[in-house]
Amino acid sequence: MGIWLTLFNVLEYSFLQAFLAIFFSDPNTLCYVSDGQNGMELVFTAWLGLPILYVLSLLFYKTWKAKITAN
Repeated sequence: MGIWLTLFNVLEYSFLQAFLAIFFSDPNTLCYVSDGQNGMELVFTAWLGLPILYVLSLLFYKTWKAKITAN
């Protein structure tokens, strides 16, 4: 169970950061640092993604546990 939860967390965290980054940045900012942020929006999306990841991990764990106990 531990390896699957870790794999889920790594993938989901990457997807969450990619999704949240579209609200804080654009390609011009990332490539040319036009507004002075210098990639800091990725740090902000990382902190925003943590609570979402926590809730999704709990749901994944409870679903997995229910599936195991049903068999």
